[in-house]
Amino acid sequence: MFKYRGVFVIPTSAITEDQIIESGCDDYIVEGDETRLLCLREQFSGVTNFLKSVNIEPTSSGFEYLPNMELEVTDFEQGVKVMKLLQDLDEDDDVEKVWTNGVFDDILREKIESFLDSNGFRT
Repeated sequence: MFKYRGVFVIPTSAITEDQIIESGCDDYIVEGDETRLLCLREQFSGVTNFLKSVNIEPTSSGFEYLPNMELEVTDFEQGVKVMKLLQDLDEDDDVEKVWTNGVFDDILREKIESFLDSNGFRT
Protein backbone atom coordinates (compact mmCIF):
# COMPACT_ATOMS: atom_id res chain seq x y z
CA MET A 1 0.00 0.00 0.00
CA PHE A 2 2.91 2.35 0.76
CA LYS A 3 6.53 2.57 -0.32
CA TYR A 4 9.28 3.87 1.95
CA ARG A 5 11.14 6.65 0.12
CA GLY A 6 13.69 9.33 0.79
CA VAL A 7 12.19 12.79 0.33
CA PHE A 8 14.00 16.12 -0.04
CA VAL A 9 11.94 19.33 -0.06
CA ILE A 10 13.70 22.15 -1.92
CA PRO A 11 12.54 25.60 -3.00
CA THR A 12 11.76 25.32 -6.71
CA SER A 13 13.77 28.45 -7.43
CA ALA A 14 16.89 26.88 -5.87
CA ILE A 15 17.24 23.91 -8.25
CA THR A 16 17.25 23.44 -12.01
CA GLU A 17 15.84 20.51 -13.95
CA ASP A 18 19.38 19.49 -14.96
CA GLN A 19 20.40 19.42 -11.28
CA ILE A 20 17.36 17.31 -10.46
CA ILE A 21 18.43 14.77 -13.08
CA GLU A 22 22.08 14.85 -11.94
CA SER A 23 21.08 14.41 -8.29
CA GLY A 24 20.38 10.71 -8.77
CA CYS A 25 16.84 10.94 -7.43
CA ASP A 26 14.27 8.45 -8.68
CA ASP A 27 11.45 10.93 -9.24
CA TYR A 28 10.41 14.46 -8.41
CA ILE A 29 7.24 16.45 -7.87
CA VAL A 30 6.92 20.20 -8.37
CA GLU A 31 4.18 21.71 -6.19
CA GLY A 32 4.14 25.49 -6.54
CA ASP A 33 7.23 26.93 -4.92
CA GLU A 34 8.46 23.56 -3.59
CA THR A 35 10.12 20.66 -5.37
CA ARG A 36 10.15 17.24 -3.74
CA LEU A 37 12.94 14.90 -4.79
CA LEU A 38 12.09 11.22 -4.22
CA CYS A 39 14.67 8.44 -3.97
CA LEU A 40 15.18 4.90 -2.78
CA ARG A 41 16.73 4.37 0.63
CA GLU A 42 20.00 3.28 -1.02
CA GLN A 43 20.17 6.54 -3.02
CA PHE A 44 19.59 8.88 -0.06
CA SER A 45 23.24 9.56 0.82
CA GLY A 46 24.15 10.07 -2.86
CA VAL A 47 21.39 12.66 -3.32
CA THR A 48 22.43 14.33 -0.04
CA ASN A 49 26.05 14.53 -1.19
CA PHE A 50 25.06 15.92 -4.59
CA LEU A 51 22.91 18.65 -3.04
CA LYS A 52 25.79 19.61 -0.72
CA SER A 53 28.23 19.72 -3.66
CA VAL A 54 26.04 22.24 -5.53
CA ASN A 55 25.25 24.24 -2.36
CA ILE A 56 21.55 23.46 -2.26
CA GLU A 57 20.09 23.33 1.24
CA PRO A 58 16.84 21.32 1.48
CA THR A 59 14.03 22.82 3.53
CA SER A 60 13.57 19.32 4.93
CA SER A 61 14.75 15.80 4.20
CA GLY A 62 13.99 12.38 5.55
CA PHE A 63 12.05 9.22 4.89
CA GLU A 64 8.31 8.97 4.32
CA TYR A 65 5.77 6.35 3.40
CA LEU A 66 4.27 7.37 0.06
CA PRO A 67 1.06 5.71 -1.16
CA ASN A 68 1.26 3.40 -4.16
CA MET A 69 -2.24 4.52 -5.07
CA GLU A 70 -4.21 7.51 -3.81
CA LEU A 71 -7.92 7.22 -3.11
CA GLU A 72 -10.09 10.28 -3.57
CA VAL A 73 -12.54 10.84 -0.73
CA THR A 74 -15.70 12.38 -2.20
CA ASP A 75 -18.45 11.39 0.27
CA PHE A 76 -19.00 13.86 3.13
CA GLU A 77 -19.97 11.29 5.78
CA GLN A 78 -17.11 8.96 4.88
CA GLY A 79 -14.77 11.95 4.80
CA VAL A 80 -15.83 13.00 8.30
CA LYS A 81 -15.04 9.53 9.65
CA VAL A 82 -11.67 9.37 7.89
CA MET A 83 -10.67 12.91 8.92
CA LYS A 84 -11.70 12.31 12.54
CA LEU A 85 -9.68 9.08 12.65
CA LEU A 86 -6.63 10.88 11.23
CA GLN A 87 -7.04 13.70 13.78
CA ASP A 88 -7.40 11.24 16.67
CA LEU A 89 -4.30 9.33 15.59
CA ASP A 90 -2.33 12.56 15.17
CA GLU A 91 -3.32 13.73 18.69
CA ASP A 92 -2.34 10.42 20.34
CA ASP A 93 0.94 10.84 22.27
CA ASP A 94 2.06 7.34 21.27
CA VAL A 95 1.77 8.09 17.53
CA GLU A 96 4.72 9.87 15.94
CA LYS A 97 3.54 10.26 12.34
CA VAL A 98 0.41 9.43 10.34
CA TRP A 99 0.35 8.63 6.62
CA THR A 100 -2.72 8.22 4.44
CA ASN A 101 -3.55 7.44 0.86
CA GLY A 102 -6.82 9.38 1.11
CA VAL A 103 -7.02 12.58 -0.90
CA PHE A 104 -9.57 15.30 -0.13
CA ASP A 105 -10.32 18.17 -2.48
CA ASP A 106 -9.90 21.55 -0.79
CA ILE A 107 -13.62 22.40 -0.66
CA LEU A 108 -14.61 19.06 0.92
CA ARG A 109 -11.69 19.29 3.36
CA GLU A 110 -12.84 22.76 4.49
CA LYS A 111 -16.44 21.58 4.95
CA ILE A 112 -15.34 18.56 6.98
CA GLU A 113 -12.93 20.55 9.17
CA SER A 114 -15.62 23.17 9.80
CA PHE A 115 -18.12 20.43 10.70
CA LEU A 116 -15.68 18.72 13.07
CA ASP A 117 -14.77 22.01 14.75
CA SER A 118 -18.38 23.02 15.30
CA ASN A 119 -19.88 19.65 16.29
CA GLY A 120 -17.16 17.82 18.19
CA PHE A 121 -17.93 14.72 16.12
CA ARG A 122 -17.02 11.44 17.81
CA THR A 123 -16.14 8.18 16.09
